[in-house]
Amino acid sequence: MTKASTIPYITEAGIEAAVIALNEEAGAFEQLVVEMEEQQPEVLGYFFAENFESFAQEEREYSLFLLLVIWRSLKDAGATVQEVSADDIEDAEDNNWAMVQDLPSKAFNDRLNVFFENYPQEDLLAFLEDALSPDDEGEDPVTKEGREALFIVLKSVVDCWCGWAQQ
Repeated sequence: MTKASTIPYITEAGIEAAVIALNEEAGAFEQLVVEMEEQQPEVLGYFFAENFESFAQEEREYSLFLLLVIWRSLKDAGATVQEVSADDIEDAEDNNWAMVQDLPSKAFNDRLNVFFENYPQEDLLAFLEDALSPDDEGEDPVTKEGREALFIVLKSVVDCWCGWAQQ
């Protein structure tokens, strides 16, 4: 995999702006899907592959939304993102699963601590953690069973896009 050439730090404000844009700009969601289909076809394909069939439809749709928020955040920040293959994502995913495999904690947020150490895009990880965690009213955007797996897949894409997967 070629390392991403220019990835500025993606801030919480940049991520929030991307969320707002996707929710409020007419056609923004569809436009980003088309753009990703052209520039990152294997990443988009990965989110529609058989391995995603075990997730509920709502989880698949939500994970696509989160993926597009990340993509939009990177693009809005002027990032140059290299094309990523499904093999790259699978390798990054295997590495991420290995990091949590033997952790004693069962709590989602505690298990994620290992990923934040020296990670160059901490706000993106925090966004994913918050987006996949129950809100203050206890509303859960994903199933308890799907939470960690979706985090790992999305983090793996971030790793690849930001050139962190090979480090």
